[in-house]
Amino acid sequence: MKDASGSHWSISLLLLLIAADLCFISLEILHSWGYAGDPKFSLGAERGYAEVYQYVKFFWIASILSLFTFKKREGLYFIGALLFFYFLLDDSLEIHETVGGSIVDLLDIQPAFGLRGQDYGELGVSALAGILFLVAGWLAYRYSGSLARRIGLYLLASVFALAIFGVGADMAHQLLGSRFPWTETALVVLEDGGELVVVSAICWFVYSSAEQQLPSLKVHSPIQPHHRIASRQTGKEA
Repeated sequence: MKDASGSHWSISLLLLLIAADLCFISLEILHSWGYAGDPKFSLGAERGYAEVYQYVKFFWIASILSLFTFKKREGLYFIGALLFFYFLLDDSLEIHETVGGSIVDLLDIQPAFGLRGQDYGELGVSALAGILFLVAGWLAYRYSGSLARRIGLYLLASVFALAIFGVGADMAHQLLGSRFPWTETALVVLEDGGELVVVSAICWFVYSSAEQQLPSLKVHSPIQPHHRIASRQTGKEA
């Protein structure tokens, strides 16, 4: 019964996360149509409501992977925790934008192929960070157990999906947005909405894995003991 209860809670968590993502995507569409005037309703707004929600999910993922690190004592979980803490800091402090801008100024990178010099600087920073985490993850993977390896591979695939929206769709936005203004809302939804959904899926996966592997994280309903007592009393009366 406990496993079934935990499974139901895990699925409910996923549905809640996706429902929140869809709400923010809907607000972006309404904002583009002029019905939601607050700029923070936009998915692309810095420190907007959707972005802060994304910060929270990054924090949850990094925290659960840190708990895995503490409980399992395996480096691959630690690399994962560092990666998602980096995502949190990068999003909130605009690391790749700021460092990328400095690189553009230093190297005098010029616009080319429809992309700004700033875009190339940001790509360079993201690529460097990605290579560093890939190398660190590969080294940790070699000395990790089978469970950590499986979780690590799932996270790697999810991060690649996140990169498709966060980097690939962002470049498409830069290339097409100015030329075809009517695609602006669709490109924002594709880029930022796609990131929201992927991070929700990662959050659900990490929590579900921890729920199965870390007994201290299992969730029990506060009404469960009363339900059991009532069931026993009903059985006695019968």
